[in-house]
Amino acid sequence: MGKIKDFIEQRKQNRFKAKEGAFAVLMSNPPILAQIKEISKGGLTVHYFASGEKSYKVSELDIFLSDRDFHLRSVPFKTTLNINITIDFSDSSLSMRRHGLKFGRLTPFQKTKLDYLLQNYTMRSV
Repeated sequence: MGKIKDFIEQRKQNRFKAKEGAFAVLMSNPPILAQIKEISKGGLTVHYFASGEKSYKVSELDIFLSDRDFHLRSVPFKTTLNINITIDFSDSSLSMRRHGLKFGRLTPFQKTKLDYLLQNYTMRSV
């Protein structure tokens, strides 16, 4: 097998594709603005432009929608995946990170807001 490990699906909730304009801010120094790609009741996957650092020590994030008055603050999480991805354009490529996050213990208010987001601002199951 070499360096490639078998991937075992560990998600317990259905994942949904986030609509355009769904973002997370990873509370690092400096904060990282990331686009939400997939989201579920258990966590989310984001993409963000990579800088010199490969990973950040972060344990909270905020979720917001660019075209709505929606802001879910201080969501605890653990990193499950943080890999480099490359997006090719016609003459160049951009270095980005794909960051998988598992939510920590959410308050009842955070759970309610997350449910609202999942019902109203996501597309089909992934």
